[in-house]
Amino acid sequence: DSFNIYSGEISIEVRGESSSEFPKRSYRFETIYTIDAIETDTNVTLLGMPADDDWILFGPFHDKAQFRNKMILDLGRRLGSYQARSRFCELIMNGEYQGLYRLSETIKRNASRVNIARLREEEISGIDVTGGYIMRLDKDIQNYVEVVYPKADRIQPEQTEYIYSFLDTFRNVLYSDDFTDPDIGYRKYMSDTSLVDNLVINELTKNADAYLYSTYFYKDRADRDNRIKFGPLWDYDLAFGNSRFQQSDLTYGWQFDINTRLPIKRIMQDVEFVKFFQDRWHELRQGMLNNDSLFALMDSMANYIKEPRERNFEVWPVISEYLFFPNYISQTYEEEIRNIKDWLTDRVQWIDDNIDDIYYPVVIYSDIENKPGAEYIGFDVYPNPFCDQLFLAITSSYSGDLKIKLLNLLGQTELELSSRLTQGYKEIILSNAGNLPSGIYIMYITLDSKIISIKKLVKR
Repeated sequence: DSFNIYSGEISIEVRGESSSEFPKRSYRFETIYTIDAIETDTNVTLLGMPADDDWILFGPFHDKAQFRNKMILDLGRRLGSYQARSRFCELIMNGEYQGLYRLSETIKRNASRVNIARLREEEISGIDVTGGYIMRLDKDIQNYVEVVYPKADRIQPEQTEYIYSFLDTFRNVLYSDDFTDPDIGYRKYMSDTSLVDNLVINELTKNADAYLYSTYFYKDRADRDNRIKFGPLWDYDLAFGNSRFQQSDLTYGWQFDINTRLPIKRIMQDVEFVKFFQDRWHELRQGMLNNDSLFALMDSMANYIKEPRERNFEVWPVISEYLFFPNYISQTYEEEIRNIKDWLTDRVQWIDDNIDDIYYPVVIYSDIENKPGAEYIGFDVYPNPFCDQLFLAITSSYSGDLKIKLLNLLGQTELELSSRLTQGYKEIILSNAGNLPSGIYIMYITLDSKIISIKKLVKR
């Protein structure tokens, strides 16, 4: 190229949880300028996207199609909500070709991204403290919900207290007997429209991380909109049957029935919400989510990146490799696209055949002692990273048969332990963990054969 869109300084770091360990790294960078040894962020426009200083370079590794994330975020945008904009690009770093990447916006608060009210440090009471906030569920989050805006070094104690109190109130209302009431029920605290569209995308793709990890939601200031809204969408490398993790390889079944940290099944006890979800699915299947439209979008993206993906696979020849609990292994790129289309054909047909049969009986909580708030189970695995012994601390109101499995990234069981869980506090020592080779492991914890926790661990 004869010119640069941006030529200047950046600060850059490797990003991601599991993806940070892949050979093809992803990066987060900020555009900056330095005066008198002081770095200052500077907003720039990159590849036609609105000016900002925070950007991500995603390097698809285990997504052999190379377009899953962009396709799904583009679909989410067509549904009418903000999704991070992105552009395909090729990365050369320090003179060395790195392959096909996707330059993307980060999820942050501003007028061109998540457009909610700015919350300043001095705004700690009244209408001011009510928003805005951006939150997420993800791996290794100790407080179940992490507030990502305002940032941890900026948020004030009064603001933290407000937003967690709001979430507690929402949960208490949701598990009350009046939860479907249009005035005082859960809709007073949550946008059903945003959740329905979130469900449509996650169930269409059967994303392995759905409702567990990389799940964002936000809340504006009360005088603008006092309800939680779900989104933006994020991290769909494991969608469209790309992994056996969380049973996401199966073309049948609802993903929210597998394992979720969101109260979706309680909301599904509201027949009006279920009808809303059904109608939205049928509407979209007549248009942007019909098979021809979905396959045309896939083909257009595959054709657009034809030459760069060929160069990418020369550097990263993984098309026929076993990566991250694969559902299938394609021998060629063309076979990968056929496998995605075959999987998706079966998936949408199953949803078409079963969505009108969704029914969850309403649970009545007239007896305060039976409320889910009285039931709990919490885990802490430490140290992480570990070298020798590994400790699992459990506090639980449940009893049952507990099983712990440590799997390597090939899906092979490296360590397995069974124990009887009783109510109260219990500590389990995995003394053999020190014998494992260095690397990344996934810990599955099940109670009476039901998965109740999944942890990523690093052995030094």
